[in-house]
Amino acid sequence: MVQTTVMSRMSQYASEVEPLLPTQRHEIPSAMPANEVTKVALRLKYQIEQVVPCELEIDVIEKPHSPIITEKVIQTAREAGGEQYKACVVYCLLIVRGWFKLQAKQELWDSELYDARVAAAEIIAKRMYVLLCDVRGSM
Repeated sequence: MVQTTVMSRMSQYASEVEPLLPTQRHEIPSAMPANEVTKVALRLKYQIEQVVPCELEIDVIEKPHSPIITEKVIQTAREAGGEQYKACVVYCLLIVRGWFKLQAKQELWDSELYDARVAAAEIIAKRMYVLLCDVRGSM
């Protein structure tokens, strides 16, 4: 019993210490500076926190013509990286999704709020990816 408690604490500590973005450069150089990618991710996190400020039903967020995730929200998210870092926006949305999932596990009293924000990040990323594929497919 004691050993399982110690092991669970060690695994919890390991997950808290693990960095969210790579901290070492091996042989593959990064296409974009990590600090700039982090800034884009923080902008997107702030945007999602403003779009989903309270606990909402996930069904409302996931509806095809959702009043929450509108075209203006998608456009604002697309512009979060500016012209220079627009290629990393979908990746940053997935990073932000991971941050919200982690917060949902750590702050159980607000887990429904963070689950709604996870869904919002997923929907925005999916819609941006589909738009990107449509644009490339029509060229």
